[in-house]
Amino acid sequence: IFPAKQGSYLLGLMVKLGWFSPTLVTLDLALMFEFGTRKRLIVLGRIQALLPSRDNALIRLNLDSLGLIDFDESKVEVDAVLVDSRLAHKFVLTGGMALRARLKGPGAGFVLAIGGFNPNFKPPAGMPKVERIAIALSSGDNPRLTCEAYYAITSNTIQYGARAELYAAAFGFSVHGDIGYDVLVQLAPF
Repeated sequence: IFPAKQGSYLLGLMVKLGWFSPTLVTLDLALMFEFGTRKRLIVLGRIQALLPSRDNALIRLNLDSLGLIDFDESKVEVDAVLVDSRLAHKFVLTGGMALRARLKGPGAGFVLAIGGFNPNFKPPAGMPKVERIAIALSSGDNPRLTCEAYYAITSNTIQYGARAELYAAAFGFSVHGDIGYDVLVQLAPF
């Protein structure tokens, strides 16, 4: 994101914000403005939530993100991923999101994917692979119970879906089951 370029300069500022007393939600944010031969705003951030308290964080969310506003190319890119996040101290939360928007010119449009896309949808060029938002409701591979979901909006579609999967094996037998749904609504033509 920071390739050296002759005639470009970076000016930045870092901020740490906290909410509640004692602090339960923090935002670490770095804003950098690149000017000279190109004009871009680069945003690096981490949001951390430890709820209901720091000592007993039943919900621990850590979201790392990178954003880029390119004024020369009229585009916006934001990527984020859950890291080291858990529910009730042991159920791992994973997943990511990506946003791409081109405000004018060829390829103008908008794409937001939280947890990915419908399996029958071909993502636009330049869109990264986005991992499903998921929770593992067991701590190992046997038994295994996972739930995952996604939600996506593009200039012409609305997409969402969810899936739950169960696997267990013992004494030479195994059980595997899943249930889920996928919805893809195309706006034009409907």
